[in-house]
Amino acid sequence: MAVTLEDVDHVAKLARLGLSNDERAALRSDLESILGYVDLLREVEIPATAADTSAAASCPERDDLVAASDTATPVLAVAPRVEAEGRFFRVPRVLD
Repeated sequence: MAVTLEDVDHVAKLARLGLSNDERAALRSDLESILGYVDLLREVEIPATAADTSAAASCPERDDLVAASDTATPVLAVAPRVEAEGRFFRVPRVLD
């Protein structure tokens, strides 16, 4: 696939890259090479196969159970200089 310098400029603008003329030419060449490999992959014939379900069969599942949990108490017991406000943690402000 042919890649123009305008294509390179468009990609560079999207990526917010400032490119010199030499870098533009090198990137154009690299993009053409990459897209050439993609075209080769499109030509590969892949036989139709059934989806692999063996991983799901060997992975036991469990029911989701709703249970009460109190994570604040044990965490606050070992946390240095952290205050609790109800069931939330109060931490120092880091942004204005």
